Amino acid sequence: MGCLKRGPAVLFLWKGKKVPMLRPINKSYKPFHKFIKEGEFAPSPFVNTKGTKPSDDHLWKFIQEKYRGSTTQDILSIVAAKKMVSVWEVIYNSGWLDEACKVVRDERMNKWLNYTREKKLTA
Repeated sequence: MGCLKRGPAVLFLWKGKKVPMLRPINKSYKPFHKFIKEGEFAPSPFVNTKGTKPSDDHLWKFIQEKYRGSTTQDILSIVAAKKMVSVWEVIYNSGWLDEACKVVRDERMNKWLNYTREKKLTA
C-alpha cells in the first residue's frame, strides 16, 4: 500500500462569476520554530515603553488584589470579555476608583486617580 504525501492546501472564496487567476509563489517553506530562532522577522519596537515589568505596575497590583486567587490568565480573560483594554479602564469601569485612590501609594498614579475621581464627580 502506498503512502500519500500531502502538502499544505489553501482554499480561496470569491464573489462573482469570474475566477481570479493566481500566480504560484515558489518560496521555500521554513518551519515556524526555525523562523523564530533565526530572527528573520522584521524588528518592532517593544510594547512596554516605560521600561518596567507589568508586575511592577501599582495599578496592575491593585487589580490582582481585587481578583485574589485568580491566575493572571484568568484576570486577562475576564477583562478581555468586558472589552476593557487598560488598567485605568478596568478600575474605572469596575467602580473601584474610590478604593484605588485610597490604596495605591505610588504618588504619580495616585495623583492621576484622584484627578480622574474629581472629574467623575463633577461630570
